[in-house]
Amino acid sequence: MCFTILLKDNERKEKPMTTEEKLKQFILTKHRSVNEFTKSINMPYGTMSSIFKRGIDNSSVTNIIKICNALEISADELANGN
Repeated sequence: MCFTILLKDNERKEKPMTTEEKLKQFILTKHRSVNEFTKSINMPYGTMSSIFKRGIDNSSVTNIIKICNALEISADELANGN
């Protein structure tokens, strides 16, 4: 029984990263923390946390532009997770 469970766990494939996960990872390559990033763009941490949880699609255009400008990426790149 345990052997079967182990096989099933090993057979699971990793889910591809979401756009929000990619965004968070990209932010962390340029800043020490998400909190530091949000302070640098004058955005409440809760707003960024909400974007990570609810999705970029539910974010305001103003916040998307602020994030893109700070990271020097286009809105298309952000939307496509590039």
